[in-house]
Amino acid sequence: ATLVAQKQTVWRPQFSDDESVAVRLIGSELLIHKNNLFEKYDQKVTIPKIGGFALSPGQNLHIACYITAHGGQPAAVQVRRLDAQLSVVCSKTFFKSDSAKLTWNSKGTALLILSVVDVDSTNKSYYGEQSIHLVNVHTGDACQVPLSKPGAVYQAKWNPNGREFAVCYGFMPSRVTIYNLRAEPTFNLEDGPRNEIHYNAFGTILLVCGFGNLATGKTEFWDVEKKKMLLTMDVPNTTHLSWAPDGAHFVTATTCPRLRIDNCYRIWNWQGKMLAEVKYASPQEELWQVSFRPILPGIINPFTVTELTKEQKAASGLIVQRPDGNGIAAGAVQKAGAYVPPHLRKEGSNKGTLDTAAQAAKPVLTEDEKKKRNIERKIQDIEALKKKQ
Repeated sequence: ATLVAQKQTVWRPQFSDDESVAVRLIGSELLIHKNNLFEKYDQKVTIPKIGGFALSPGQNLHIACYITAHGGQPAAVQVRRLDAQLSVVCSKTFFKSDSAKLTWNSKGTALLILSVVDVDSTNKSYYGEQSIHLVNVHTGDACQVPLSKPGAVYQAKWNPNGREFAVCYGFMPSRVTIYNLRAEPTFNLEDGPRNEIHYNAFGTILLVCGFGNLATGKTEFWDVEKKKMLLTMDVPNTTHLSWAPDGAHFVTATTCPRLRIDNCYRIWNWQGKMLAEVKYASPQEELWQVSFRPILPGIINPFTVTELTKEQKAASGLIVQRPDGNGIAAGAVQKAGAYVPPHLRKEGSNKGTLDTAAQAAKPVLTEDEKKKRNIERKIQDIEALKKKQ
């Protein structure tokens, strides 16, 4: 079928998990199509001033509708059950809201609402004001999620298990807090330069990242169950990060038009080891989007998250190739010598280039190599003592 959308922001139809129901928004009308028959709609409901919607996952389908403020009426979110009458189950009003992002948990039993005001009345933030609200569909209760630090809300993500969610918020350095279904904080990460959070498919690993102009792509790997950080590494110039459906791999990319230099994508495992890197030569080629092919849930089983060894931590992060052909971790390059832009170097000097820094850096040794080196040093000391005697 070919469909015409009037607005770019809400053009995308939303499908149920089994793809038997599709919902799309045309003007102020929500159209429900069943069994992928788009020539006609099965149900229709008119909601004046509707600004967006979200179809829930799971078996008991609900539609969350955001209604913009109009005629002295505050903005509101209505949750409608997908029955014959499309009856309203619960609603939540907002006296300060210009737009909202609606996110369901994996079971379709709870809804997160990120409400946004474009202009901050207190003039404290350039990015306006944000607040988060939690709606429980079964009980009809709605409450505001308490944030322990003032400032913008950068991201709010549900754990795929549907029982908790994480929020990244606050003036820099920002804070990441994990909440349960009653909007009670259960764990706080230490403050740091972060603006993105990403759960893997099983909700066992949480990536906490600082991209853009915040940091050098600093990425922290957290064990969700043990609430312990596994490792940290840097992935500079990253504009996109997404997990693979197996929950064990993820991709980072530098895409156009956000950045037109260093266009590439890299595939990593959950231990931070880079498995592949594909670069695009600008301006002949430009990378615009990277996406994993989805897999139905239940096909791939979850794996056990174990604590990483020193060797595994040493192998994490970008690998820079040295002139002798051996790889070395980018962290070692940064410690050996900071990069100096060409216009700040002295004439004829190569100090501060990536190559000289890589040559000066020492490769990361494994435990066996360290033991061998210590034994060789002891043998040399013994020979030196014999010569003295």
